Amino acid sequence: MLSVGQLASKREAYFQVIFTLLIDPHNLPYYSVAMDSLEQTDKDLQRLEKQLRTLLTEIQKLREENRSLHQRQEALVTERASLVAKNDDARSKVEAMINRLKGLEQV
Repeated sequence: MLSVGQLASKREAYFQVIFTLLIDPHNLPYYSVAMDSLEQTDKDLQRLEKQLRTLLTEIQKLREENRSLHQRQEALVTERASLVAKNDDARSKVEAMINRLKGLEQV
């Protein structure tokens, strides 16, 4: 995979060849080099475009997964809070029954 610097260098070389052809279009050795360079640049750009599309697809999948996980976490936090409240309520009722039983023993 080419780095940004390498792509910029290839792009600069590409423009130099184009300018050379514009100045002297009959310079055939440069023309074949320009065609090779254009073909290679086109292949590089197509490969880069494919990689970018793949990355964008993966990013979209990860965003959807992240959103789903956040929703699931929120639901679990809500469920946990409800269970804690029910547990506290049950504990209070059991403690109240124990206190009433102790009161009955003392009578």
